[in-house]
Amino acid sequence: MIGISSKAQDDFIKGFVLEETEKGEFKPIAFANVYWKDTLIGVTTDSSGYFKLGHYHPHNSLVIKFIGYEPDTVEITNHEELTIILKNAKHLDEVQVLYKKNTTEISFLSAIKIEDMGQQELYKAACCNLSESFETNPSVDVHYSDAVTGSKQIKMLGLAGKYVQINRESIPYARGLITPYALNFIPGAWIESIQLSKGTASVINGFEGITGQINVELKKPEESEKLHVNLYANQGGRYEANVNTRIKLNKNISSGILMHYSERFRRIDWNNDGFMDMSLGPQYNLMNRWKYDNNKGLIGQLGIHVLRDNKISGQMDYDHIEHEKSNSIYGAHTNIEREEVWAKLGYVFPNKKYKSIGGQLSMYQYQQNSIIGLNQFQGQQKSIYANLIYQTIISNTNHKVRTGISMMHDIYNDSLEYIYDSIGSNRTDSWPGGFIEYTYSGTENFTLVSGLRVDQDKYYTHIISPRLHICYAPTKKTSIRLSAGRAMRSVQALTESLFALYSSRRLYFLDALFRPELSWNYGGSFSYRFNVAGCRTGTLSIDMFRTHFDNQFVIDLDRDPNKIFLYSIDGSYSNSLQAQLDIPASNQLDIRMAYRLFDVKQKFYFGTYREAPLTAKHRAFLNLSYKTTKGLHIDGTVNWIGPKRLPNIIEYSPSFMTANMQISKTFGEVLDIYVGCENIGNFAQTNPIYSADTPFDSGFDANRIWGPIFGRIIYTGLRFTLN
Repeated sequence: MIGISSKAQDDFIKGFVLEETEKGEFKPIAFANVYWKDTLIGVTTDSSGYFKLGHYHPHNSLVIKFIGYEPDTVEITNHEELTIILKNAKHLDEVQVLYKKNTTEISFLSAIKIEDMGQQELYKAACCNLSESFETNPSVDVHYSDAVTGSKQIKMLGLAGKYVQINRESIPYARGLITPYALNFIPGAWIESIQLSKGTASVINGFEGITGQINVELKKPEESEKLHVNLYANQGGRYEANVNTRIKLNKNISSGILMHYSERFRRIDWNNDGFMDMSLGPQYNLMNRWKYDNNKGLIGQLGIHVLRDNKISGQMDYDHIEHEKSNSIYGAHTNIEREEVWAKLGYVFPNKKYKSIGGQLSMYQYQQNSIIGLNQFQGQQKSIYANLIYQTIISNTNHKVRTGISMMHDIYNDSLEYIYDSIGSNRTDSWPGGFIEYTYSGTENFTLVSGLRVDQDKYYTHIISPRLHICYAPTKKTSIRLSAGRAMRSVQALTESLFALYSSRRLYFLDALFRPELSWNYGGSFSYRFNVAGCRTGTLSIDMFRTHFDNQFVIDLDRDPNKIFLYSIDGSYSNSLQAQLDIPASNQLDIRMAYRLFDVKQKFYFGTYREAPLTAKHRAFLNLSYKTTKGLHIDGTVNWIGPKRLPNIIEYSPSFMTANMQISKTFGEVLDIYVGCENIGNFAQTNPIYSADTPFDSGFDANRIWGPIFGRIIYTGLRFTLN
């Protein structure tokens, strides 16, 4: 047992439970049991290994246990913060499972409700990229942007994915021109875990995140596999190869290489409308990252990321060279190039673990050239993001403070050579800002996080973003959370409206300049943890959130069937309710059920409100996961989607149901083979492209997508791993 001097002023015992790896590194142990000896009074550690337990006088012997580790008993003589390191029990004659870790975990001690999706959750489906990683999570909807490219997008709280802040290891990633495509550029084989939260998140990571935040943690160079190979193929002609490797240069320096290649070769038209059902073309994706750790508090990281993506879509005979901007055969061609360098540097004061300082830096350039029918879009973005964070305490560890400054600087050059007009802009956006966040955890069952950001832009003098998160746990199995906050998002009018060009409609920009979107989000959640058969833990969770826009950029598909209007307006809102039940029915079977209700109202230019188009009011979800002791995994997901209002008319799509299944088998510790089927029932929207036979005439529209645009897809793949 190691004691760290951090004198507390209350009657609680706090600390961390860790394990020491074979490499001499320390990792937290989540859900370890910490209790007073000869009593039933105790707690479990959270995902960071942290625990907080009231001192039960006159008991002074604290017991720490976790399956697979030798138990430890600590004599408490004062209230200093503890660090307890459990030894791995390598020689056990008999193992009895006392706790079964869920593939998605929710901490009951955090003020912000965060769903931590681990690698086993991601393995339930093929997860070829980030947009496909949420098939087994009911909090996120996956849908199609248009019926020509078949590109997948997400929704959260009933609103488009652009309102979710997408971070890659706490650095903003999906922003600017890349926003409509960003989810397709993070390969699933690179992902270590995903942290998902609804509502406004911490002020530390910026002013964005109107409906929530998704943080993606990639595989780390110091602890990932020595070699990981993931191969994938499906009957739609999609092939993927991923290779990850790491090199340990010495005890301080490690490097990791993440490589991805994917391509579709086959032209498929299963619905016989004359258009390819899916885009063709390759993607090349490469990342090299380095990490330095002197094991004395100084940690540095450096990464380089290079991306190339080239896609064509359209009619079956389309050739992007021969038919470019031709009115004989309709097609689309998008070429994207992105290069990025990012770095992190942090220092934790050795004798004051609660005090640290860290910096984040990201620099990238992005280029896009898109041909859509007779239209051409060209865009370039150069961006710098910097964030400096200082963390300390006030008096004791019950009062933590994080403060710092940040800067976003973007240079845009984009243009649209439109059949009706030519539109373009050259602009520079700078967002200097500062923030402070206070965390109170002075009682065993109450946590408060209060934050404030102040950012400046060229449209407003200052934009103030207050945020508040409260967590109250009346019992150790129950958690009640409340949150409220303001968020902002920069508008990229041309890029965000590109999907509308997959139609014969004409774009009308009713505003000469689009101000940033501003909104308030407030809501709460109730979580209850219950035991199943003594050693398994189930969870009931109910969330309610409201998002109200002070200013929203609207792409109006409703006002005229031959036109699309773009403007800013206030007053639109979204109300959402979700109830989710996770039941580990046995050591082999996990059940996840959920129901969601949306009330999303769009305010239009003349002040009228209407139900937002292409958004289902009701959705039901069921996921079953079965795992045997012999390495066989069977995962199935069923989604029921209620009716959606169609644009331009007060008519609704039919409700429908989709089902996916995957079977995987693990051989030893190195090979995993999987086979699966998406959309087992072969349900697809009839005629997803309106007037597909006359794409250059009035009436052509590929934007009214309310369901799957292609039917059953069978896939297979393998994962080969050396640790």
